[in-house]
Amino acid sequence: MPVIHNITQLSELSRIIKSKSGYSMTIGVFDGIHLGHKFLINETIKVAQNKNYNSCIISFSNSPYHFLTKKNDSNNYLSTKDEKTDILSNYKIDDIFLIEFNNEIANTTAYDFLNYINTSLNLKFLTIGPDFSLGKNKEGNINYLNKMQNIFDYKLYITKPYLSQKKIVSSTLVKKLINQKNIIEANKCLGYFYNLTGKVIKGENRGKDLNMPTANLLINQKKFIPPEGIYACKVKYKNKKYIGALSIGKNPTFGNNNPISIEVHIVDFSKSLYNETLTIEIHKYIRDQITYSNIIKLKEQMQKDLINIKKNFNNE
Repeated sequence: MPVIHNITQLSELSRIIKSKSGYSMTIGVFDGIHLGHKFLINETIKVAQNKNYNSCIISFSNSPYHFLTKKNDSNNYLSTKDEKTDILSNYKIDDIFLIEFNNEIANTTAYDFLNYINTSLNLKFLTIGPDFSLGKNKEGNINYLNKMQNIFDYKLYITKPYLSQKKIVSSTLVKKLINQKNIIEANKCLGYFYNLTGKVIKGENRGKDLNMPTANLLINQKKFIPPEGIYACKVKYKNKKYIGALSIGKNPTFGNNNPISIEVHIVDFSKSLYNETLTIEIHKYIRDQITYSNIIKLKEQMQKDLINIKKNFNNE
């Protein structure tokens, strides 16, 4: 299991025990850790194994784009800091450095950034994607990094774009697909089911009144949330998975001014889940939120949704 290093200043890297053999590393935001990221990481590990180097990932605990543009980063991350750490920890990597992107980092030149990681970590091999850049004003582009190989004595490997359905896989593409409710293609790009993790909180108990009790979830406000609608999902609770119906929306049948809620009905499950933590794996978009004229019609539609969702998993 990799060692996780949380960094707020690049000078903190000097406190790390320097690798005698050197590091094979990759650098990036790695939001969502999709198949393109997975390829970069696996290439980094492969080089480390072949050359007898240590392996590491340098990433960021927050969004450089949102820091630089001063935009609100709520509803932005495909993977929160904790989720990113959990996913990356599954790789056979030696070290993970999570850097807080702040004013110091933003104003660090490409030369100084390379100098820090070279002198502190002993950089030997750098694997990056074709659109990569680092340093202030993104001056450390591919051409720059090529030129710096002789100065800092490292080798540079630039991977080809990773494609899915003839499109370059990126975090932006995954978000676009999710916003288009194309969950199936988004999951293909990720290589896993997009998921939401949260604690069960008290709700309005409407689901119970409809004979379809739901668990209302409190999700990290920075997490990227799919559009309003009904989704087929699997609910992970205490290492077991259950079929579920996920609802994201304002429950329009019960009024026009309701806040957006995220709630899940778990099929054939009756245990109280208040204050428990659930992970929702989103498999497929089912339908939009609809305003019904009465509760009876809503209940009928919800039963149809459940039949549809169960059929979805019968085909797996």
